[in-house]
Formats: sequence, C-alpha cells, structure tokens
Amino acid sequence: MQKKLIKLEHHAHDYECMWNGIEDLYIRETGETLPPNFFFSLASFGSFCYLKTPKSDLKRMIALGDGRTKQMYEFLAPIVGFEYKHYEYKMFEQAIRKAKSEIDAGYPPVLGALDMYYLPYYSKIYLKEHIPFHYVLMIGYDEDAQCIDLLDCGRKEVQTLPYTQLRKAWYCSYSGLSKPNTVCAVRLHNAKTKYQIAEESLAKKSEMFLNPQVNFTGRKGLQKFIYELPKLKSELTKKDYDKILLNLVMFLVQCLQFLTFFVELWNRTK
Repeated sequence: MQKKLIKLEHHAHDYECMWNGIEDLYIRETGETLPPNFFFSLASFGSFCYLKTPKSDLKRMIALGDGRTKQMYEFLAPIVGFEYKHYEYKMFEQAIRKAKSEIDAGYPPVLGALDMYYLPYYSKIYLKEHIPFHYVLMIGYDEDAQCIDLLDCGRKEVQTLPYTQLRKAWYCSYSGLSKPNTVCAVRLHNAKTKYQIAEESLAKKSEMFLNPQVNFTGRKGLQKFIYELPKLKSELTKKDYDKILLNLVMFLVQCLQFLTFFVELWNRTK
C-alpha cells in the first residue's frame, strides 16, 4: 500500500490561498501565531501603480499592489527566510510524481493554480463557475484510492481530492500566476519572527514607493495620477469617467483598510 500523510496544524483563512499553506509551514517551523492575511498583505499591498489603458474598458487603472503569485513570492521569500521553486509539467503524471516525491521527502508542496470548478468540496462553485486561480497545500496521497490529501485556505478540515478531479483542476493557466500542472516546492531556512518580517517588509515597501524605478509606480505614479485627475473629465466620456471614479472609491476604501493593518503592524515592531 502506497499511502503517505504529513500531519500539519492548519489555520483556515479565505482569500489568501497562495499563502495559506506557506503560512502553515511557517507556523509549524517557528511556533508563531499570525494575523489574518499576514503574508498576503505584506507581499501584495503597500505600493501604487497608475496605468493609462485606453484600449481597455477601464481607461485608467489604479492598483494598490501586485497580487501576482510569483511576484509576491519573489518579494517576501528572502524576508521570511524560505526558498521555493516552481516546477511546470506538460503531463499530469509528471506533476503528481513530483508532488508525491516532495511528500515522501517530508515537504508539503503548493499545487496550483487550480480551477475551482473541479473542486467538489466547494459545492456552490463545483461544476458551476470557472475560477482558475486557486492554490492548495498537498499533505499526503493514497495510491490505492488514487487521491491526494490537502489543506485549503477556505476549509478547516483536511480535504481529499481524487486524481480524476485534480487532473482537471490542475490543467489550467492564468497569466502571471502559473501554467498547467505546476508544483511549488518550499523549504524554510532560518525563518524570522513575524515582527522582524513586518518591519523588513514595510521598510522595503517604503523604499520601493519613495524611489520607484519607473514613473508610473510608487510616489511618481501617485504624483502623475494627482496631476492628471482634474483633466480626465474633459478628456473622457462621462461613462468612462464614472467608471474611473467608482474604481477610485473602491481603491481608496481598500487602501484605508490596509493602511490601518500596516499601521498596527508597524506599531507592534516598535
């Protein structure tokens, strides 16, 4: 019988799927407790980008941060103290073989992106809606039953997923996130405390904002947006202008929420 399971304490928290499993590994390694969305917030938010997108439905795009998985990993991995490597395969059999070898070596891998359309434990989405940018942490497998065991950010319990469903969910790609059949191998080395991580992340974000490498990001991008905002009403149609204003309001609400989060983190590091 070929069956393996790595026992791991799991803290479920929705909407941070690409980080949830890595946070579980960090908690096991350090014994730390983490605030909700800790790694996701530090890696994604705290920056600014202003783009002119005349060919898009939204003619001016404002972003609070970068939510692309690989870019977030690249930013936060050296700060936290973990190494990672993405393995992309053409065939499901190659990918599952690599994932199982990670389990055999004692290292739960991150699988994804996955299409939630094929995840039966999400009953409201299953076979109803394609959402091709979800991630899970694989913690075991059972060759006889042809299934894997996994931890999912939206579920507290360990989930079992048959190979037949995993094959379909795994065969998806999303620009900036991953290609089909992607396995991410993770190794933690000398992980820092959450306060060290917060302090270093905020300091690096501050430097990136104040001294951006291109003029549409950070401080320069914000200054450019402030200068051009009064002109937009005369340059664009009312419909396009209203869309930009709505997007701006949503952005500012989000900005306020995460600014509060960052201030709390900063105060705790003092």
